[in-house]
Amino acid sequence: MKFWICYVEGSSGGQHVKHYSLYEACKEATRLARQLGNRNKKVYVLESHSCCEILETPVTWHKF
Repeated sequence: MKFWICYVEGSSGGQHVKHYSLYEACKEATRLARQLGNRNKKVYVLESHSCCEILETPVTWHKF
């Protein structure tokens, strides 16, 4: 299932919340950008592209 997460430039990555709509992810990015510690930092909204898992050899890839 496709989802979006927010990443603040220069951060360690920390804990991410999956947003299942682009609108909700953009709202969260705006909230993060307004925090005092994030002034002058870019907040990226990243979209999931694909994932893999090892059910058995070989690795199985899934496209969203």
